Amino acid sequence: MAVSGVEAKGRDRLRVSRLDTRMRTGVFVRRLVCSRRPRTALAFFGLLAMVGCSFNIGNLDETTTTIAPPDITTTTKGEITARSITLQGLWVQDRPEGSLGGVNDMTVNVSPGTSGNIAVGVIEGEVFGTGAQWRVASWSAALAASNLLNVDLSELKISYEVAGRIDGPSAGCLMTVGTLAGLLGDDVKDDVTMTGTINPDYTIGPVGGIPHKIEGAAEAGKKLVLVPAGQRMDFDGNLQEWVDVVQVGAALGVEVIEVGDVFEAYEYFTDRRLPEPRVSARTPELSQAAHTLLLEQASSWIDYCNLNLDDYDALPDTAKSEYEEGRVEYALEALSNADKYAGQGLAAGALSSAIESARQALLAVNYAQIEQYIQENGEQAAVQELLALGITDSIDGLADELLAVEPTNVSEAVALIEGWGYWTVAGRLSFEADDMLLAVPDDAGEVEGRLDAIYGAVWSYSMAMISRDSAYDALALGLVLKGEPIKGVERLGELAEVYRRVAEASLDTVHVLVVPGVASDWGVSEAEAYDTLITSDMNLAEAEAAVGDQNYLLEYLEPGPARDYAVLGAALVGYAGSAASIAEHYSYAAVYDEDGVITGYDMDKALHGALDFARTRGEKLIAVASRGRSDPALPVMYYEAAGLAREGYPGEKIDALYGYWTAAMYAQIMAALSGDLQPLAPR
Repeated sequence: MAVSGVEAKGRDRLRVSRLDTRMRTGVFVRRLVCSRRPRTALAFFGLLAMVGCSFNIGNLDETTTTIAPPDITTTTKGEITARSITLQGLWVQDRPEGSLGGVNDMTVNVSPGTSGNIAVGVIEGEVFGTGAQWRVASWSAALAASNLLNVDLSELKISYEVAGRIDGPSAGCLMTVGTLAGLLGDDVKDDVTMTGTINPDYTIGPVGGIPHKIEGAAEAGKKLVLVPAGQRMDFDGNLQEWVDVVQVGAALGVEVIEVGDVFEAYEYFTDRRLPEPRVSARTPELSQAAHTLLLEQASSWIDYCNLNLDDYDALPDTAKSEYEEGRVEYALEALSNADKYAGQGLAAGALSSAIESARQALLAVNYAQIEQYIQENGEQAAVQELLALGITDSIDGLADELLAVEPTNVSEAVALIEGWGYWTVAGRLSFEADDMLLAVPDDAGEVEGRLDAIYGAVWSYSMAMISRDSAYDALALGLVLKGEPIKGVERLGELAEVYRRVAEASLDTVHVLVVPGVASDWGVSEAEAYDTLITSDMNLAEAEAAVGDQNYLLEYLEPGPARDYAVLGAALVGYAGSAASIAEHYSYAAVYDEDGVITGYDMDKALHGALDFARTRGEKLIAVASRGRSDPALPVMYYEAAGLAREGYPGEKIDALYGYWTAAMYAQIMAALSGDLQPLAPR
């Protein structure tokens, strides 16, 4: 890997000016209210994951044992035959006389593709017979099925056909089951149906109107109805009360079963298990060398936090507010956690808490000192000082360094992908900060909106600089990672295109599922609701930035591996961020206190099951990635951080999902690039 100047860009490189130092880290501007407890590892995980590590990969028997799949035949591309799978989905309609449920025919068509392009068809039996939610569900189903079975979506032709008029996401998992059955050559039972969305991690998301859908299923002669885990109790619109849907089904001669993920659902439909790479994996662990290095990094970040706390204490009280004082309290709490984790030998936890302490301390200094600067020099001078930092120029320089990297092994490749992911967020946020400041009129005295622009730019620049430096850390990590040479280079372009669509579909799902409900609850337009979500939900903010920049990369980079690495990095950030936002605001329905802090979840049972599922899948895929004798540094560190986040504040459970998902994605990409991830369809 040829990268110049990486070692020189360490923690001290930001001390270009006093103001630049203060902007080393920071999340929320003064005028915004935090939507949750401050994040631990995952919001700034790049600072954790980008440490140069050495893993014990010489003796794989100590961590994982590979077992050949007992009943899965490895196949080559192009062996899938044309098939059509007919299913009956469930619908509910609110009418003046009451809610009514029923079934509608749906056909999934799967055949070998001929164009070489990725495309998903929606076939309507009526003009405008489907809507935006149905189209998103169609894309989500096709992407989920192809990814689960490790097949190239560009070599398939998949379409979803409905006869009448329908919209909504509630048939998402059913459509996924039909797609999987078509690819695998399995038959589906005609007396089984289900309702539930398909989440990006293959768990089943919540829906409404279940009692009425069961009534419609019973009338159509169905014997088994699958519903999302955690929704045994659902609201009956006609009775205007909560009912037990299992009892509702029993009274109608229909068995109702809760299912948590597509693997469970598929078995009920086909009496066959979905194929998976079979491995026996212990909990992934860091080697002694990595453990030692992480503790050293934690100590460094603790020192950095204390330095900035000292700087904050030296500032006049007139520059401080309750906002900054709250950040200092959070920094001290994180310092205590870092010390506790280090004492228990939890190196990843110690480092993540140390980074959090530094982030909060720097955030306090950022805004207290910009406040002092405004008091002494005025708002317009602060605008010019921020623009003079040249943050966007430094991020442009980073792009040149990323483009110069030519990874020689799989572990280096995923480090480069990680670096590009951080770059996309950095580039978009710094560009937006420049725009905010340049749009401020250059007039003397106070100008309406200028103060908002200053604090908004401080937020955007701060986040951009975090991502920029995390990208440099990724490059540094890539320099020390060893492992398998890249054997599946032809998969790189395919992965970039598939994950790009995954990210776009996931972000569209936010617009379809989350935004309308938020707009209704807040009494604002959907555009206003989305803008507010962007400023309060960091997962969504990063996803929006990354998806926007992946399209920029497609336009301005020449086709080839360099562009594929860049687009794939952007797509992974967009996918994980938007999926986490959906999980928080829709799938598991976070509950907030009056300060906007998450105190729990309406769908706590489903969330618990999703965390278990995501953890197990992460373990399996890390084991698959490890059997190629590549260093699984990135997935292992995300996995470990997720495990600690799961035991933290309620809001951190979403961070845990984010970490498990990212661990699984990186592990799957590593296995694909190693040539170890073979197609699982047809059987």
